[in-house]
Amino acid sequence: DGVAAESELRRAVDLGLPEPQIQHLFLDAWLLQKNYDGVLNAPDLSGIRPISAGYTARVRAGAAMARGDIPLAAKNFDRAIMLAPKSAQLWTDIGNFRLIGGNVRGAIDAATRAVYLNSRNIDAMMLMGRLVRDQYGLIAAIPWFERILALDPNNVSAMVQAAATLGEAGMARDMLAMTRRIQAVEPG
Repeated sequence: DGVAAESELRRAVDLGLPEPQIQHLFLDAWLLQKNYDGVLNAPDLSGIRPISAGYTARVRAGAAMARGDIPLAAKNFDRAIMLAPKSAQLWTDIGNFRLIGGNVRGAIDAATRAVYLNSRNIDAMMLMGRLVRDQYGLIAAIPWFERILALDPNNVSAMVQAAATLGEAGMARDMLAMTRRIQAVEPG
């Protein structure tokens, strides 16, 4: 919830936290609000802490990608890699970026790196599940979705992917059981 996040960040600044220390989080809140221009046109962030610079570049890459500016997204991802090469979330975002661009091999490499860096990163596991399904087949992907659900039993996105995969694999009973789980978590 980008609006709530920005509100809480403003509150933190009002209570005395220096805004440059959390400017990267403001950018992320704006990205969630689809304020891509705000993210990309933010004032000079040279005062941002070095530990947050990679995060900032990743968020800017996401905004550029959402706007369809592929060269700017690539430039920001390259910067983020230089600043935060061990960020699992960065490699997950790069994997999605590469997949959208049709670079499946690059997406697999990035997703593999993301899972290696953080084996509990749900976004990375979701990407791996989709990639494994496309590369090795439906049954091979199911364990990836099961791993996510073992970590987060109420993850609706993983349940939807699992249900779709089970249904496509002809496992109707398992698909219906997963659909019932989804309905129990999100009745609407």
